[in-house]
Amino acid sequence: MMLEDARPSLLIATEDQLARFSDIPGLESLCYQQPLAVADDAPLALSKPDHTAYIIFTSGSTGRPKGVMVGQTAIVNRLLWMQDRYPLSADDVVAQKTPCSFDVSVWEFWWPFIAGAQLVMAEPEAHRDPQAMQQFFARYGVTTTHFVPSMLAAFVASLDADSVAACRTLRRVFCSGEALPTELCREWERLTGAPLHNLYGPTEAAVDVSWYPACGPELAAVTGSSVPIGWPVWNTGCAFSMPRCARYRRGWRGIFISPASSWRRAIWGARISPPAALSPTRLPPASGCIAPATWRAGWRTARWSTLAAATIS
Repeated sequence: MMLEDARPSLLIATEDQLARFSDIPGLESLCYQQPLAVADDAPLALSKPDHTAYIIFTSGSTGRPKGVMVGQTAIVNRLLWMQDRYPLSADDVVAQKTPCSFDVSVWEFWWPFIAGAQLVMAEPEAHRDPQAMQQFFARYGVTTTHFVPSMLAAFVASLDADSVAACRTLRRVFCSGEALPTELCREWERLTGAPLHNLYGPTEAAVDVSWYPACGPELAAVTGSSVPIGWPVWNTGCAFSMPRCARYRRGWRGIFISPASSWRRAIWGARISPPAALSPTRLPPASGCIAPATWRAGWRTARWSTLAAATIS
C-alpha cells in the first residue's frame, strides 16, 4: 500500500525483501547486500529548499495511513532548532534506536551529523528491551537518546542500584509520542538526574512542533498528571481554536492547531478528500512562518496552562 501511494522509482532492500515486490511495474530495485557496479562520477541532482526531503507515513490510527511529504526547509528548520536549544558537540554520542518508519528516527540520524557528534546504532528491536538499552548506553557512553513515555516507564522500572550506572553518561533524554506522566519524570530525575525533555508534534509537521523541559524548576512547577507540551519550536505557531477559529483563554480546553504545509503539499497520494483536519489559517503566523494553512488536530484537545509562562498541556 505504501509503495503504491508513494510511487518510488527505486527500492533499496535485502534480497528477500526485494523478491516480495518484484511484480510492481516501473520499480527499479537495488540490493544493498551486493556491491554497487555503477560509476560514481555522475553529478548529483541539486536539492533546493522547496524540494521534498522525504515521504513518511502516518500510523493510520484515524484511517488509511497517509504519506506525508516533508520539505527540506521544514526538516532543516527542525534540526537547526534542536541544535540551538540542546547543543551537541564532538564528544556527544547520539543513540539511533527508533525504527525508521517513525519520524523521531530522522533527527536521530541527522542531528549528530550537523554537529560533528557521534552516532551509534542499536541492534534491531533492542529499543523494546530495557536491559539491552542499559548495556547499549554503558558500552558506547551514550549522551543523547529518546524514549516513548511507556518505554521510559519500562526502562525506569528495570533500574536498580547497580544498573542505574548505565545512565551516568546521559546528558539529554527526549520523550514524545504519548502523554508524559509527571510522576514518571520525577522518578527519572530522582534515579538518574539526567535532564528530560518533552517534545510534541504530528507526523505532518516535521517531527515536532513544541517542547517543554520535564526536569528541574519547570518540572517542579507542574501540577497536572502529565507534563505540558510547552512552547513552539522555530517558525512554528501553536494556538487553540473553537470550531469557528475563535481564540481561547488560559485554562480553557480547546482544539490544538499548528501551522503546517497545505494538504496538497503535506499528503502524497492520498485518495481521500481533504478533511476538516486541515483548515485555512485565520490566526497570525509566527514570525518567519510561510505555512499557507493550519494543521488542526481535530481529535485532540489541549489546555492552555498558567505556569510561570503560558504553555500548552
